[in-house]
Order: sequence, then C-alpha cells, then structure tokens
Amino acid sequence: MSICQSCPHLTGGQWCGKPLTGGMVEHEGKEMKLCGCNVRAKTALRWTNCPLGKWSADITKSDVRKAKSWLKKYDANPERVNNKELYELWEKFTGKKKSSNCLPCIKTDIQELRKMILEFEK
Repeated sequence: MSICQSCPHLTGGQWCGKPLTGGMVEHEGKEMKLCGCNVRAKTALRWTNCPLGKWSADITKSDVRKAKSWLKKYDANPERVNNKELYELWEKFTGKKKSSNCLPCIKTDIQELRKMILEFEK
C-alpha cells in the first residue's frame, strides 16, 4: 500500500487512476492502462498486481496449479487428506497460518481454498 500512496496516479487517496475505469497513462516511455481499483482492497488480495509493475502478486499461476493438483488428489481420496500440505497452501493463499484436525473445519477450509482459486482465475 505504501508503494501506491507514493504513486502520482493515485487519485482521491485510494484509487488507481480514475475510479473504476483507470485510464491510460505514460509510464517509463510506454502507454499503460491503470486499473481503477480501490488500492486498499486490491493490495489486500494476494493474487493481484500493479498494472504499472510496481509490485507483483504473491500468488502465481504455478501456485494455483499446485493447489488444483492437491485438490484433485483430495477429491480422489478425501479420507487421506494431508493437513500439512493443505495448510501450506492456505498460508500461501491467505498469508495466515492455520492448522486443524477437525474434519468439518478442514472441509470448510478446502471449500474456501476452492473459492480463492476461482477468484484468481477470473
């Protein structure tokens, strides 16, 4: 967020360019499109990045492939869920440590992981 606060394209103290539409700007000799996002909301999402390349996503396509592969293994045999792998993925996607041996909690966390993957793929 501090990178965004020092950006000359930040408008109203919270928007990347014009609210919702962004707009075109020249950046390092190239015409670039700003996203128009609320930067506080956008920087809270670990899979987003700056349209000008000033900061990158913490979640990569490789991370998503790994999570999808893990979910595929889970779907094939839910009784053999590897909690350690699940919560390593959880930490990568949320930035928060978590662990559980409670089966309903694990199922809920798996559903949340699926939602995060869908958001990333939009």
